[in-house]
Amino acid sequence: MSTTDWTRFNTPAHLTAQHACRHVIHCAVDGHTRAAVSAHLDAARPTSDPGVLLLIAQLSGPCCLPPAEPNTA
Repeated sequence: MSTTDWTRFNTPAHLTAQHACRHVIHCAVDGHTRAAVSAHLDAARPTSDPGVLLLIAQLSGPCCLPPAEPNTA
């Protein structure tokens, strides 16, 4: 179970980049997409599924942005 704060990937810039991605291996930019790809990656690793490479490519694609700073308020 992941403890990543996926909401930090849901800024307007992340959502716009996710919507604009036109790569063959679709980049996982926004929080919802990154969470889904991360869950698939967690499931694929133990079985040595060759899809691991594609999932990693999605998480590190050219459209990807770093997470927003955490809200300290």
